[in-house]
Amino acid sequence: MQSLKNIVINGLIVLGLSSGLMVSALAAVAVEPPSFEEWLSAQDGSYDYSDAETAIADAETAIADAETAIADAETAIAYVEADMAAAQSDFSELDADTLKIYADAGNADAQFYLGKLYSDGDGVRQDYAKSAELYLKAANQGLAIAQNFLSSMYESGRGVKRDSAQAYQWQLKAANQGFAPAQDELGTNYSSGNGVRQDYAQAYQWFSKAADQGFPPSQLHLGNAYYNGKGVRQDYAKSAELYLKAANTNYADFSSTKALAQFNLGVLHINGYSVRQSKITAKEWFGKSCDNGYQDGCDEYRKLNQK
Repeated sequence: MQSLKNIVINGLIVLGLSSGLMVSALAAVAVEPPSFEEWLSAQDGSYDYSDAETAIADAETAIADAETAIADAETAIAYVEADMAAAQSDFSELDADTLKIYADAGNADAQFYLGKLYSDGDGVRQDYAKSAELYLKAANQGLAIAQNFLSSMYESGRGVKRDSAQAYQWQLKAANQGFAPAQDELGTNYSSGNGVRQDYAQAYQWFSKAADQGFPPSQLHLGNAYYNGKGVRQDYAKSAELYLKAANTNYADFSSTKALAQFNLGVLHINGYSVRQSKITAKEWFGKSCDNGYQDGCDEYRKLNQK
């Protein structure tokens, strides 16, 4: 049987060992964890970063896609807003800077009117090449007036290389869309043989199409065709009917056409062609022609006034 002394000694030894273990454990708990740099240096290159790099690349791609989608949406909104504004705009009244906004958004009317400003040097430096470029954009969208103006550019060689074939093709496109000025010009070209083989029958057809739309120059030209019997049977009565329509036009832009038609009515009345011969009526028409700036009308009025 152990003595009390041995029991006490053994107990102290056990207690001492237990205390040491506890101190060691506490010491272990109190040790600071390694920093990321220490941990990273301890890996000796054995850590595989490929998955993380792939994830980062995928995230960057997703962000780029999102930014592109936002940009596309903003562009689409800009186009819609431009189209909405364009529908309510009178482009002929807009300045170059405003027209450019609509033109860049693809609006054909804005492209045409901006091209006209460049052609006229109105508010911008005159630039026929820029004008032709804008007319072409609008013409390719089917805008008849732009096609007709582009035709004139090719005919004159302004802003583009002179090309009669291109001039004819663009004029024909506009005319086939029912654009009366193009139809009248095409009729004039067939009548004179300008850029095409002279063909009075073709001229008559195109003049008729435009005259049926109430276009004063074509009413005058068609009246001339009936008066002279070119492309159609001579008919003074029909000629007088067409001259009268052109002579009574209220369009300020066609004052010279009006004056010529009035003069021609004077000629019909002085000669009694399909109308009652009357120097008084002839004098009235010559006077109106003179008032609208036609010198021959003034001369004929003066002659009749002296008799």
